[in-house]
Amino acid sequence: MRTIRKNTSLTLRRIRMAYLFFFIAALYGFMMRWQKYTPVFSVKFNHVLQAHSHTAFLGWGVLSVLTLISFVFIEKEERRRAVYKYPFILMSISLLGMYVSFPVQGYKLFSIVFLSVFLFASYVFLGGLYKYLSVNATLPAKYIRSGILFYYLSSMGIWGLSVIAVKLGKGDMYKHAISFYTHFLYNGFFVLVLWGLFFKVYEKAFKPYDALLRRILPWLNYAVLLSFALSLLWKPMPWYVHFFAATGATIQVVIAIIFVWKIRNKNELYRQMTGLKKWIWCFLCYAFGLKIFLQWIGAYAPVTQIAMKYKTYFVIGYIHLFTLAFMSMFIVLLTFVILKVKLQKTSLILLIYGIIGTEFLLFSQGILLLVNDTGIRRFDALMWIISSLLILGIGGIFRTLLNNTDYPKD
Repeated sequence: MRTIRKNTSLTLRRIRMAYLFFFIAALYGFMMRWQKYTPVFSVKFNHVLQAHSHTAFLGWGVLSVLTLISFVFIEKEERRRAVYKYPFILMSISLLGMYVSFPVQGYKLFSIVFLSVFLFASYVFLGGLYKYLSVNATLPAKYIRSGILFYYLSSMGIWGLSVIAVKLGKGDMYKHAISFYTHFLYNGFFVLVLWGLFFKVYEKAFKPYDALLRRILPWLNYAVLLSFALSLLWKPMPWYVHFFAATGATIQVVIAIIFVWKIRNKNELYRQMTGLKKWIWCFLCYAFGLKIFLQWIGAYAPVTQIAMKYKTYFVIGYIHLFTLAFMSMFIVLLTFVILKVKLQKTSLILLIYGIIGTEFLLFSQGILLLVNDTGIRRFDALMWIISSLLILGIGGIFRTLLNNTDYPKD
């Protein structure tokens, strides 16, 4: 085994921290599947679920993209300024606090305190980043700045949860606040910043399409705003909510068709990709296309209502489609392209098989229960086994980063 250099770079230390949280989130998922199959823990399932979701989105998703954006867009000395350094430390510490507090007590005092610290620290970090990128008129910077604004917007849902819970209880408005937070975090922040990073990393390949991508950006923003209405269709809504949902979903489909048609000659992009990187790119593109398609058919209210009836399978399947097949694989691709770390084929295959396996089981179980009320036998046992592939794959990738000595010189 290669030894790890003690003077590893700031970027590599931060990305390792993000991948550690990715591994922890996978462990939580494995624990939940274990509980479903054969209960062995005394902690409440919902508490572990809250720890799993916060570790995945905030610990893995947010920390990793902030690290990669900082390395790609911000100069070396600027990255070490207090506005980036101390908020990142606070975010990491607060996540470790949530790692312990959520399984123990759920969404109560200590968990709320740690979450609040994370949000305030992220506001400072992203505020500095937004200001820095404001002087950068490039297309990728514009995408990332739009994503940052959606992050601020999404967090309003979190602040509203406690007020709504106290005044109105955990009814429809409480569920709408959660949907508000998750929608603008997933479809606003993560989608825009990840594409922005990708356009920056492969700037030469996308240079001929700069004008097209600039025209697309405002429509993407409109689509994100309008498609929040999709999250409301699980119960009867006025006609204009259905109109907003259908319009937002359709705009996304049209943008995807135009984008694919315009860049169908991908020779330049493919020349810059080799081996496993090209395979990951194709995989996450299919995942993103399926995500857009599911949102589009979800604009038909009966489809959303069926999905909510079998939420354990269809909704969770959709969330995993986004977080694992698209977001996580996109981050993995960008990590190894940007930091120039060699991908380990075995770890990657285990991760992808784990993703495909869980998606197949979740959607198949939902469809079978919908059609004839008879699901897959030993479904929980199969999900538990497949979840172990995710742990092995993520653990292998994390080990690669720990053993890496060809770190970026920052």
